[in-house]
This record gives sequence, C-alpha cells and structure tokens, in this order.
Amino acid sequence: MELPSDVKQSLDRMKNVAVVDELRRVTQVLQRNEQTFAAQLVANRADNLSKAIREKTHA
Repeated sequence: MELPSDVKQSLDRMKNVAVVDELRRVTQVLQRNEQTFAAQLVANRADNLSKAIREKTHA
C-alpha cells in the first residue's frame, strides 16, 4: 500500500528534524570535547613551565 504524498512529506520532515537534532547534539559534544582538550593543553603547558622554572631555580 502506497502512502499518500502528504504523509510521505511529513515523515521526511520528521526524519530531517531528527537528523538536525542529532547533528546539533553531536556538535555540542564535540565543542565540549574541544574545550576540554584545549584546557588540558593549557594545564599541561603551565605544568611544564612551572617544572622548568623549578629546575632552573634549584639548579
């Protein structure tokens, strides 16, 4: 049995909305991961700098 075209269009719109919602969710997760990664890089760099300063002051 063939679905009426308006029903098909509604289903397609619902699928598109679901895909867009999922893309938004994934984008938010990736942005949080990127921010976390950047914060870890900054923390590691600060840690390395403080270690280097300690080594030079105690040398």
